[in-house]
Amino acid sequence: MTPAGDLAPRRFQPVFRDRDELPASADLGKAIEEALAASRYLIVVCSPRAARSRWVNREIETFAELGRSERVFAFIVDGEPNSRDERECFPPALRQMEPVAADARRQGDGRANARLKLLAGMLGVSFDELKRRDEQRRFRRRLLTAVFVLAFVLISVGLVRYAGQRTLEAGQARQEAAAAEATAAAEAQVRSTAQAQAEMAQATVVMEAQVRATAQAQAQEQRQVAMARQLAAQAQMVWGETGSGLLWSMLLATESMRRFPSLEGDQVLHRGLALFPPLVAQAAHEGKVNAVAFSPDGRWAVSGSEDATVRLWEATTGREVARMRHEGAVRIVAISPDGKHIASGSADGTMRVWEAASGQEVARVTHEGSVEAVAFSPDGRWVASGSRDHSARIWEVATGQETAKMLHEGEVTAVAFSPDGRWLVSGYERPFENDGGAVVWETATGQEIARMKRGGRVWTVAFSPDGERVALGGWGDNAALVWEVATDQEIARVVHGGPVNAVAFSPDGRWVASGSWDYSMRVWEANSGRIVASRGHDGGVETVIFSPDGRWVLSGSRDGTARVWEAAGGREVARMFHGGAVNAVAFSLDGRRVVTGSEDNRVRIWEVARMEHQGEVSTLAFSPDGRWMASGSADGTVRLWEVATRQEVARMEHSYVRAIAFSPDGQWLASGSGEGTIRVWEVTTGQEVARLEDRYEVTAMAFSPDGQRLAIGLGSLGNTVRVREIASGREVARMVHDGPISGVAFTPDGRWVVSGDQHGTVLVWDAASGQEVTRIAYESYVNDLALSPDGKWVAVALGMGDNTVRIAEVTSGQEVTRMEYRDVTEGVAFSPDGTWVASGGRDGTTRVWEAASGQEMARMEHRGTVKAVAFSPDGRWVASGHSDGTVQVSLWRPEDVIAEACARLPRNLTLEEWQQYIGDEPCRPTCPNLPDLCTPSALTPVPLPMGEGQG
Repeated sequence: MTPAGDLAPRRFQPVFRDRDELPASADLGKAIEEALAASRYLIVVCSPRAARSRWVNREIETFAELGRSERVFAFIVDGEPNSRDERECFPPALRQMEPVAADARRQGDGRANARLKLLAGMLGVSFDELKRRDEQRRFRRRLLTAVFVLAFVLISVGLVRYAGQRTLEAGQARQEAAAAEATAAAEAQVRSTAQAQAEMAQATVVMEAQVRATAQAQAQEQRQVAMARQLAAQAQMVWGETGSGLLWSMLLATESMRRFPSLEGDQVLHRGLALFPPLVAQAAHEGKVNAVAFSPDGRWAVSGSEDATVRLWEATTGREVARMRHEGAVRIVAISPDGKHIASGSADGTMRVWEAASGQEVARVTHEGSVEAVAFSPDGRWVASGSRDHSARIWEVATGQETAKMLHEGEVTAVAFSPDGRWLVSGYERPFENDGGAVVWETATGQEIARMKRGGRVWTVAFSPDGERVALGGWGDNAALVWEVATDQEIARVVHGGPVNAVAFSPDGRWVASGSWDYSMRVWEANSGRIVASRGHDGGVETVIFSPDGRWVLSGSRDGTARVWEAAGGREVARMFHGGAVNAVAFSLDGRRVVTGSEDNRVRIWEVARMEHQGEVSTLAFSPDGRWMASGSADGTVRLWEVATRQEVARMEHSYVRAIAFSPDGQWLASGSGEGTIRVWEVTTGQEVARLEDRYEVTAMAFSPDGQRLAIGLGSLGNTVRVREIASGREVARMVHDGPISGVAFTPDGRWVVSGDQHGTVLVWDAASGQEVTRIAYESYVNDLALSPDGKWVAVALGMGDNTVRIAEVTSGQEVTRMEYRDVTEGVAFSPDGTWVASGGRDGTTRVWEAASGQEMARMEHRGTVKAVAFSPDGRWVASGHSDGTVQVSLWRPEDVIAEACARLPRNLTLEEWQQYIGDEPCRPTCPNLPDLCTPSALTPVPLPMGEGQG
């Protein structure tokens, strides 16, 4: 009987074993979850391997979520409970409970007593009681044996004396009856004991089966971990390989993270995601795309294709807005400066002008050969066309009237207006003679101004921003060169290893970018030809352009990629994939987006903008609703960004901004500067609503929970934290430190302030009286601090000589955990639930740690020092501000990073690639959202799946 008066179960059935139910994903299988929900008890076989198993830990968490944590039993077979090192046998979730623990080790309870402990826990009786019952059963078994012996003796004696002792027959009969009665009782006891022993044996078999199942599951998990680490190592190895190296690296890292999240796989994915820009929209033609352009306002993208159509697309969705048709392949398109008209040239021998809004044809001019080039004049009044009929012509857009016709010695391949519209330059080639040249014409009259003959064909031309020079390139001498129109002199020349397909001047005219079939993109000085940057694709470069601000160069290549490079130095900052040669590229006028067109028939629009200041970013904050993020910089501005689009929505001018903070209701944003001014801005309007002044630089700041006060930390010479009312400016309390203040925070109830200084002290003090509550001293200076949401812990970023992030209890100052860095730590932040800590430092990394254990979970690499970090209110994003002026917002949870990688990757591994890197394991798609390439006939590269609004 149990203490509740119920009959104890004869058997504990059914018993569920999870050996065959563990999934290869990040979640428990449905069968396990249903079994856990239907189970009365959970027995955890505890060992160091079980403690490291995320599946065992997740089963315990799930059972506890069902409200049955008091029915979890620990069966210790190896390791040491609560040791917090490699011997630890309790999974993390079990360490949060106080389970019944049966220690089967020799130095513990022993196997027999451990089993009895488990049975005692499940029956609801004490171990001593069950032990006593077991000893009683053993005593009864010995008594039964004695009874048997006694009965045998008595019967034997009775038989011997039977003949001679007739007078004792009655007594003997009674003795025999008593013996028979004892025998029956003994047999009943034997049956009871046998039944108990059978039940014990069955429980032993069940536990041993569970031990075997757990061992098998752990072995399977270890195999997955080993494969995951192997794939992560391979991903790092193939990163820099030419061809598909980057793509393979990302796919292998994604596969690795799916099997078992690791820091190595995480780093590869974050590095790749920093290069792969988000795809905003995509659309499709029925033939390869030869030309693309953005409207001046960035709302529309236009494309021309071999399918003989010109199409206008909505840039944010890829929805087709208008379709214009030629009778032949469209070679080139252009949009007028006011965005009202589109010009297109076609192999059908016509140049046509269309109304952008309606797609209606407003003018048509006919050449006697394919039209290879079109261009609008800067004022939009004229449009020029160049044709293989050896002519370039200028037409009035409004009337379609030809105003000038310029004849050439060869086929016209390129035209461009000078920035003031006075001149038109045209390039031509003579295919049979393998030469060509460029001619400058007066726009109004068509009169020749200058002519340059060269030893090769001219395929591309561009005017310098001042209109005094022309860059050109082509086939034959494989040279890109700069020609001064007034003097008819060559100024600079750069020789490629193959034909030059494209040239472009930077907006300031200092540099020229050129792209060649030798796979290279080069940036060089327009006056000298000195190479500024030289970078390679894995195929011939078809097109190059500068971004509107001149910082970036965009190139499209036959290797199926478009890439964005830093103009100064050539560092690659973005890579966009197609399933065929990228023939055409364009920047939006604001430089935020790129449109690409490819031989895979696709038009794609990408978001390449970065969140940037012109000086180091020293402070960051998310609004409470997560819609906005604010950043403060040494460039003297506070910038407000829309988190969803990464677009700047407001800019507030200030001097060197050292601290910012959102009010708890998100209506206000406060900023503190190096000159000692605190300004409070209305978030929705960017208007200043309050201003407080101080004599010293403001280095840290925090709103009180009621939003009525500000805790203001002051820097050198000030060394003070002041609590001031915003409305009146009145000082409520102050705390003087021994050094410049580096961090400040209110506790959630607003009662205390926590502040840190660069002399290594963290103080906890009363916000009303300024009375000190707790003092925590470190041997290195405090660079930043953050308070956990419940106010129990403070995380501190420490400087030179320590290079750690430490977490301590606020009330006692006792250290909870520490995280080691290679260099000085600069910024620290708690996640909204207090489970995680983000930190950044001079080693150029942003890291996410588990607060309780100090285990590193994710790492993002950057170019410069990380000065500030912040979690989004939902905890999914980590923002970091850097010394190079950039702000980066990154996903960090493994499941989010994997999903984001699959959203940006162009394809899965093919069967051949799977077998090369993973082996004989059955091939499956790494990214379920992408086509399955696990068939022998699957070919690569594979286009991205079509998206919303595609034709």
